Amino acid sequence: MPSWAVELQGSQQIEQSATLVALRARAPIPIYLRPAPNQPNVGYGVNGDAVTVIERLASFWPEADESNAWNHIRLEHEPYTEGWVQGKFLLMEKADTHTHE
Repeated sequence: MPSWAVELQGSQQIEQSATLVALRARAPIPIYLRPAPNQPNVGYGVNGDAVTVIERLASFWPEADESNAWNHIRLEHEPYTEGWVQGKFLLMEKADTHTHE
């Protein structure tokens, strides 16, 4: 189900598998309620957690890149937390380009 952000300019719906990555192996990765670091945490992920990226909210800062973009994610294990992380904490999986005949 799309979040409230789909109505914001710069929101892009995607359904893509990814893995959470942290600078330090055991460092918790905060998952935020809204796409901003001053929001409450709804949970934490750790390095290697499988997630689905539901949507991406582009940054409007000129110097920004994908590492600064906020991504609406869902953990693929219990408690299946949904929330927002910045792109620097995600390793996106390549889209499957194989066709099955």
